[in-house]
Amino acid sequence: MKMLKQTPGVFPVMARDGWPKDGDKTYQGAKAVVYYMDGGGRHPVIQPGHMDVVKKLIDGKAGFVNLHYAVEYPKEYNDRVFPWLGGYYETGFSTNPHWGRRLQEAAGACDRARRQAVHHPRRMVLQHPLRSRHEGRDADPEGDAA
Repeated sequence: MKMLKQTPGVFPVMARDGWPKDGDKTYQGAKAVVYYMDGGGRHPVIQPGHMDVVKKLIDGKAGFVNLHYAVEYPKEYNDRVFPWLGGYYETGFSTNPHWGRRLQEAAGACDRARRQAVHHPRRMVLQHPLRSRHEGRDADPEGDAA
């Protein structure tokens, strides 16, 4: 926070315990909101009335950033969250970024993510063939050393 406060034109506000006590006042005039918090079923953004607040911010061209576990949303919120972020972590579907040599299963998940993200303005298109570094060697999607 100290570094942000030293940045001209940046006026950071920290809200503890998930959501600002006075959300309307806190978010008034915000150019961006950054969430660094727990996600999942108790994600503060999905609580009653909060998604409408976030939508209003985004419609007003405010930036919307989720860091760390804040990217984890329950699947039933996909239709709202995906257009806002360009992606999110879905328990039971998303791949933890600790990919190893067995990448065949990950390649299928990447194909699904690519199909969803291809027309999204914040997209990151994964390239084929999917490759990974493992113990100093390249690996192809089938897990064979390249």
